[in-house]
Amino acid sequence: MHPMIKKFFTDSLLAAGTPYVDFTQYRRILLTNALLYITALVLFVFAVLNFTLLHNYYVGVLDIIAGLISIYGIIYYRITHNIERAVHIGTINMFVFFIPFTLVNQNESFGLVWTVVFPLLAMQVNGRSRGLMYVAGFYTILWIAAFEGIGVWQDGLWDFTSYSRLVIASMVVTYIVYSNELSHELTAHKLDALRALEQEHSDKLEALSITDPLTQLHNRRHFTQIVPKLLRRAHEKELYCGFFIVDVDFFKDYNDLYGHQAGDDALVQLSIVMQEHMRRKDDGLFRLGGEEFVGIMLSREKEFLYENTQAIIDAVHALKIPHSASKSGFLTVSIGLKVILPEEKIGLDAAYKLADDALYRAKSQGRSQVVHS
Repeated sequence: MHPMIKKFFTDSLLAAGTPYVDFTQYRRILLTNALLYITALVLFVFAVLNFTLLHNYYVGVLDIIAGLISIYGIIYYRITHNIERAVHIGTINMFVFFIPFTLVNQNESFGLVWTVVFPLLAMQVNGRSRGLMYVAGFYTILWIAAFEGIGVWQDGLWDFTSYSRLVIASMVVTYIVYSNELSHELTAHKLDALRALEQEHSDKLEALSITDPLTQLHNRRHFTQIVPKLLRRAHEKELYCGFFIVDVDFFKDYNDLYGHQAGDDALVQLSIVMQEHMRRKDDGLFRLGGEEFVGIMLSREKEFLYENTQAIIDAVHALKIPHSASKSGFLTVSIGLKVILPEEKIGLDAAYKLADDALYRAKSQGRSQVVHS
């Protein structure tokens, strides 16, 4: 089938442009619409045959009524997209049609063969549990009517053997359809579980790809992804934005004196202390590499940004991590800060350049301080 024709029949005609969340729901939408379209077409065709060739006017009237109900179901669904109601319309329409049809037809020309359609469609569109209830009610009425017809139907040819064949055939068809729906349901659950596991692994990989393995802060990759959005958000919400770069003072000397393991431990301690000063959900702290960190803070108060970056300097000093090559005798950090005003529209590169220039001045002026751009 040509792709355009296939798309028309599935997406436009059968799915009626309805949004769906998974394959099971999409399958149900397609089957329900197919049921309504096919029953409407078949019933109107049989109505014409019953009125013109067979002269079976009672069945013809039933065909027309049931066909009109199917048309109503099609129109109703395309207007409301209410799949539950459309399913009930289609199922009850078949239920109500087949019982009078059975009583009127009395298995003339093997008319009862059409009743096998009911369990096939009822369980596919309703699901196996609700569909089985419909089928049980349908066959209860059908079997009672067929039993009463022994010696009467087919001009008396309908006997107990015929009746037994109907009951056994009905049960076999029901079992096959029920088993098929059960296997489909179990397969769908299995696929959903596999998709959930796959999504979980994907989320973990995504988290690992944007996380610094040492400090567990976000890394440079996430920094380049998220910070431009935060800068735009600050501008749109008219917030002050503090963009700052942190550099650990004399960190190479620290590694030379105490070893790289001690250096890693120190970076972890510093990251914890600095992260504690990221108060808002939009605030972020990133490790770009080595001893370089970048932070971003949003606030309605400009003075808070100055005070909070100074608080980071003080908190790091309060750790009192020994560093004999430092003037203070402890590990310290220097910060270059650029406070972006609400009316400023500034990009990541420009903000980084201004904060980096301020950091250079902080280091040249003696370190362990904040310099504002």
